Amino acid sequence: MASRRYGAAGWAYEPSLNFERWNMAEQYRRTYRWDIDGPGHNTPLTDAEAALLDAIELRMDPSHAGDHRTYKANKTPILKLMSSLLQRDGIPEQRWRYWADPEYRVDRSIKDAPRGVFERNGNPGEDAYVDPQFIPYLRYFLFGAYLPDAVIARFEQEVGNPDWVTSGDIVPLGELARTLTRQNALNRDGAALEFYKLCPDLGLSQWIARHVRDSVMKIRRQGGSTW
Repeated sequence: MASRRYGAAGWAYEPSLNFERWNMAEQYRRTYRWDIDGPGHNTPLTDAEAALLDAIELRMDPSHAGDHRTYKANKTPILKLMSSLLQRDGIPEQRWRYWADPEYRVDRSIKDAPRGVFERNGNPGEDAYVDPQFIPYLRYFLFGAYLPDAVIARFEQEVGNPDWVTSGDIVPLGELARTLTRQNALNRDGAALEFYKLCPDLGLSQWIARHVRDSVMKIRRQGGSTW
C-alpha cells in the first residue's frame, strides 16, 4: 500500500501553475474534505476554516499583483485562516518547513527559506501572509504539490511504503518523474519543483526529493503545458 499523503507551497511565482484554470472550490471538494486517507492530498480543515477558504481568491497571479480589490478582499480571511491553522498545528510539518526552514530551500544559492526572503523584503510575520506572492505557498499548505492526479497516483504507487525505499530506488524514482513529466507534457521547471514538494508528502527524505527534482531538470527544455 502507498503511504498516506497530506494535503500543501512554492518558491515565489510557481511556473507549474495555470492560474486561469485554478478553481479552489472544485479542487478542494473533488476529494472528500476531511478524508485524509482518501484519494486526495488536501489538508483537512474545520468548518470555520473551510468557510474562510471559500472567501479567498486563490487565482491571483503573483507576477501581476495589480488587482487591489482582490488583495483587499483576501486580507482578512487569509489572516484568520492562517491564525487558525497555526494555532492548532494544522499545516503538515514538511510543508511548513518548506516555507520556514532554510534546509528545505530549493535554490541552494539563497541562504534563507521563503519566509526569510519575505522578511528581508519588508514583509515579516503576518505581513507576508497578505502579500500576493504568498498565494502559492497558501495553496501548497492546503492542497500539496500541484500535479495531475494521475501523475501523483503513479508516483505514489511506485514509492509504496517509504520505509522500504533504499538508495537503489533513487535513480528509478527520478527516471519515473522524468517520464511522467514528458508523457503529460508538463513544464519542466514547474514539474521539477512540484515533484520536490511531493516527495516529503510521501515520506521521502530531502535527499531523495532533491535527486528527483534534479532528474526532472535534466529534461531538455521545451514548451509543454504549464499545468
